[in-house]
Amino acid sequence: MERRAIHLVLTVAACLVAGIEAAETQEHGVFYLEKWKLPPLQLKALGRTPLVVSPNENRLVACLAKGQPVTVIALGDAMDYVAARTATDEVRGWVDVKTLESPPDGLLEELRKRRERAAAHQESIARHEVALGMTREEVRASFGKPGERLNVRTADGEREQWIYETFRYLPTYQYDRDEKGQVRQMVSYAKTRVGRKVVTFRGDEVIVVADEVAGAAPALSPFPSGGN
Repeated sequence: MERRAIHLVLTVAACLVAGIEAAETQEHGVFYLEKWKLPPLQLKALGRTPLVVSPNENRLVACLAKGQPVTVIALGDAMDYVAARTATDEVRGWVDVKTLESPPDGLLEELRKRRERAAAHQESIARHEVALGMTREEVRASFGKPGERLNVRTADGEREQWIYETFRYLPTYQYDRDEKGQVRQMVSYAKTRVGRKVVTFRGDEVIVVADEVAGAAPALSPFPSGGN
């Protein structure tokens, strides 16, 4: 009997965890604001609104009252994922976008543009390239950890630069004669520093990608962090 009770408790706990994971599963085509580094959006319900467990399942989680505030976690074309407080607890679920106040003008369009840029950046990362508009995280994914970081001062304010040394395998040729006296050529390749790539950020966005030949003066003068 005791074993059955323990098994029942574990089964119920597993179902609860599965339910939470299902509710938090990120739906395709929906913009999760935290992923795009945007704060949660505060909107109000336009009328009595059902809150359901997922866009594809109408199992009721709660009902929102007219004028009840919600925190929008994710925006979609048809359904939004929100958090709301009931009399006893905070609940999360999906609501029809038409049942909430409209988000700020242009927000969804801006998120779509960001998604398109992110897709293009993934292609650059696959080629180990850096493109304008990339974030620090994307630059690290493409180039790895920078060899050096600098704070620089420009006419538009302080900027951060990431420095990557660039190398090429340059050939070295040697000649000798074989046992028949014929000249033969041998080639070897040595890893040689040829310059550096300088990635300049404004905030978290790449605004300049410059290649500098070894020995050339930097385009911007560095200064110590916190210096005058």
